[in-house]
Amino acid sequence: MTPQEAFEISKEMHRIIGESYFKTLFNYYEEKRKQEEERINRLQSIKQRRIAEREEWIEHTKKLHSKSPRNEIITASYYICIEYKDHADVFNRNKLTTYKEYISDMKKYSKEKILDELLIYIEKLPKNVN
Repeated sequence: MTPQEAFEISKEMHRIIGESYFKTLFNYYEEKRKQEEERINRLQSIKQRRIAEREEWIEHTKKLHSKSPRNEIITASYYICIEYKDHADVFNRNKLTTYKEYISDMKKYSKEKILDELLIYIEKLPKNVN
């Protein structure tokens, strides 16, 4: 069966059940192309928002100091090193550590050590990411 024949059958089925369908196979492909463009644009928008949010966390972290609350330091560390580390993974599919697990893992370190390591990590980031 050719694509045009499959299209005509699908178009007739939609007509019978009272739904509208594309007038031509070209219209069908054009709509699919537009949907794919919209999907790519949404993903790019999410990625840009994640980059901006990570930048905000980095700037916030640079203002932290030894008298900052431990929870604030750990939260900043989580968002910079785990949550927003991979900009391309817009749905966090590759994130293996949850926030709760991260907090638990950090109990063995002093807040000063966490902050020192986090600030070193930030300084070593490439300038186009930082």
